[in-house]
Amino acid sequence: MGWKEGKLLERVYDGIYVPAKGQLLDLNEDGKFDVSFVDKIPATREPGVVYFVLDNTNSKLSEGDKGNLIWLSNIKKEYEDPTAADPKVKSKRYLYPIPFNDMVLNPKLVQNPGW
Repeated sequence: MGWKEGKLLERVYDGIYVPAKGQLLDLNEDGKFDVSFVDKIPATREPGVVYFVLDNTNSKLSEGDKGNLIWLSNIKKEYEDPTAADPKVKSKRYLYPIPFNDMVLNPKLVQNPGW
């Protein structure tokens, strides 16, 4: 992905479409139920089914009782553009540190910001 497309990382993570909470789903189409999206794990469990608890904080459905799985919507996602004109916006996360020995060999080298 190019730097200018980094803003796409801030989007909400939409997952698969869940037709209804509590419904048993066969995701790999092998004829056996694999998963169910629930508010709490039921007392009686179906063998072989993974119960994914929707806590409405880390994970929820886009339409309440159905919809796309929304993952980590409670975590703010920010992208810092390393090509921005404002040096305060640039982040060291996009630049590697220059090795100390390289700076000793070439005194004109200056360490990257943040390192």
